[in-house]
Amino acid sequence: MTLSEYIKNRKLSEASMDLLHGEKVTDVALKYGYQSMDGFTRAFKRWSGLLPSDVIKKGISKSFLDSCTEEIKTKNTKI
Repeated sequence: MTLSEYIKNRKLSEASMDLLHGEKVTDVALKYGYQSMDGFTRAFKRWSGLLPSDVIKKGISKSFLDSCTEEIKTKNTKI
């Protein structure tokens, strides 16, 4: 995992926690540097497989640790 991937994953993980704590999607997107809701929604869905609104409605989320574990598994299978 590159440094930029780590930073992106970390931001999305923190954003996920903010959503779980009831913050609005628009506020979270701006807080983590996204210029538009569409950009944040696309990045979040790619990262977690969920829409940001699903996190709020269903109270489920993907953690940063999960994304790191997936990255390690992927690299181990390529060897």
